[in-house]
Amino acid sequence: MKHVFILNSFSDYNINRVANKIIMACVNKGYDYVIEENNKEHSTEDILKKYQNTNYNIYAVGGDGMVNRVLNSIVNTDSNLGVIPYGTGNDLNRCVNETLSDGLNDVDVMSINDKYFINVACFGIDAQISNDDKIVHSNVIPKPWRYTTAAVAHLANFKPQEFELVIDGDVVSGKYSTVCACNATYYGGGYNIAPTAKLNDGYMDVYLVDKLNKLQLASTILKMKNGNHLNLDKVHYEKAKKLLLFSKEMIKANIDGEVIEDNTFNIKVLPKKLKLIKDEDLIRRVFR
Repeated sequence: MKHVFILNSFSDYNINRVANKIIMACVNKGYDYVIEENNKEHSTEDILKKYQNTNYNIYAVGGDGMVNRVLNSIVNTDSNLGVIPYGTGNDLNRCVNETLSDGLNDVDVMSINDKYFINVACFGIDAQISNDDKIVHSNVIPKPWRYTTAAVAHLANFKPQEFELVIDGDVVSGKYSTVCACNATYYGGGYNIAPTAKLNDGYMDVYLVDKLNKLQLASTILKMKNGNHLNLDKVHYEKAKKLLLFSKEMIKANIDGEVIEDNTFNIKVLPKKLKLIKDEDLIRRVFR
């Protein structure tokens, strides 16, 4: 089995240092490996075109956005997805560590319109926070504080958005502070938005947070840090296989660190669509 590592030249990690660590880890484990680096001339998608007809382990070396780009390039191929967590949030990796066994795991993939994701799609204030590139990817603010800092910045001017939703055929509508469709458990650099979510149960966990005033919303966001929001009166949760979300205006959503814009979002679970690699020994060697 060949192992292909896609490094992100747009990330804030030292790409040469990380490449050397991966090389040493692969040599020690006896892996047949290739290291690729994206750049302005060769995008992640361009690089992965030459691996579309292969059965390789393809590793996204970076954060959740990098994972999303690799996922969208290999989801309909015979290759497997691996994650080397060198990003800002690394939320998928948190879920993998807590819920999956070492080796290859059959996991669900989510589709949203014409794209795929594996972690979380969010709308409302969560999308505004996650889409704030200046804060979320700041070189000044420490990584653990970036989501919280962005939340504080957006609370002052946030207004709940009006959505109509169809959840497995049931219609609900109103003004919501946030809506999240979760395949995995974490977002925002460690916020435990969906404590009961599983990557391979064939369902998404849908969270709706009603219209809240600023103090209520700040308190709810803080409770989400440790997954203590499930019993709040203004937080509604259910498992579903399909979710349609309509907005009267164009809005920006966030899927695994990537921004998409539309006024209609069709979200589905694709059960066990992908094999996800958990290689604890490789990760330990890379991060020595």
